[in-house]
Amino acid sequence: MIVFVLLVIFVLLFASLAVFLFVGALVVQGYIYSEPAPQMYWRAPAAAGILTGFIGLWTLLNLAAIDPNQSEIPYDTLFRFNPTETRPVREFWSVKKEGQEEKRTRFIQRGTGEYYDEAGRPWQRSDTRGVVTAIVVDEKGQELRFEPQLTRDGNFKQGSEKFPGYFQKGGRRSMIHIGQVSLFRWGLFIGNLFLNALFFGLWFVCLWLILRFQWPHALGLAVVFWLTVTLVVLPIVLAKTYDVVRMRAVASVAADGQVLAKMCMISPSVTM
Repeated sequence: MIVFVLLVIFVLLFASLAVFLFVGALVVQGYIYSEPAPQMYWRAPAAAGILTGFIGLWTLLNLAAIDPNQSEIPYDTLFRFNPTETRPVREFWSVKKEGQEEKRTRFIQRGTGEYYDEAGRPWQRSDTRGVVTAIVVDEKGQELRFEPQLTRDGNFKQGSEKFPGYFQKGGRRSMIHIGQVSLFRWGLFIGNLFLNALFFGLWFVCLWLILRFQWPHALGLAVVFWLTVTLVVLPIVLAKTYDVVRMRAVASVAADGQVLAKMCMISPSVTM
């Protein structure tokens, strides 16, 4: 159903752009020029097709890149995209120094979002036994070590909150919030800037070379139309794209559950 809604949105988007560009070009060019550009009957649909097609490619890119476990769209509009990828971890090891040795304590996340050790004690950055000098996270068999920014005396810097932030040793990841590993992705940052700039460039080219506005007028109109579509239309399309990915993920989990249930019915030994 969501896929059908997405297709309907693209059809309506193309039709609306074609009609808007056709009527708008005739009215505006008839007012500021001696007469509108000829053959506007194909120019407007062609420009609408290029713009709609680019939004379609943008959508396909997100369909391949969206993580259903994340709440953010990887390739979003200029005013909403976030190039920092953040994922929660189920467990980590809290490291404290006792003399020259390090003692590790395992903490596991509970439903409240807080982390507790095996004795049921919540995680604290420091207590009577010392300061947490590192947090260790296991990622696919590789240990990631995060350390805080401490003063020379081994204390947290002034102004540090309950969780002062831990930063990966020898890497670019960080844990600004407890249990949330973040990574600033330059490729995602550049990709978002490129997509948004290219979308603006297409508006300018379509208005200038296809609809035959003079380039100063095309540039000004491109700014207005690009902003309008970026702020109003694109968020709706990209939100539906996210819904498609989530629906696929839910359907996949449900299908796997049905297969497992059938296997259990056929052979009870599967559950042993």
